[in-house]
Amino acid sequence: MKKTLLLIFTLILCFNAFTQQRKFEVVCEVYNGKINYAGIDKILPDSLQKVFIKMDKKTRHEDLAIVNILGMNGWSLLESKQIYSSVSYLLKYEFTISEADYPYLMKR
Repeated sequence: MKKTLLLIFTLILCFNAFTQQRKFEVVCEVYNGKINYAGIDKILPDSLQKVFIKMDKKTRHEDLAIVNILGMNGWSLLESKQIYSSVSYLLKYEFTISEADYPYLMKR
């Protein structure tokens, strides 16, 4: 029984090692009703574009409302700081990239 469990555990570790994926973080800033991705939304492949939320330019949203929308879509709040009379919010989104897509991303 112990040998069988050890074999299963070893197979699981080997499988995880072969299917290893890398974690990647994207950071954005919400300030004055706008989301600033710092150009990273143009670098990532089209399959990852769902990460980026585009706000309607006709409608003016408050910063906290935008932070709430991003939070509902998987973004995490890192920091908020007071800049003059406004507050700047820094958020991050973490996802995994397969080993095959990672070199493509690093080239860009």
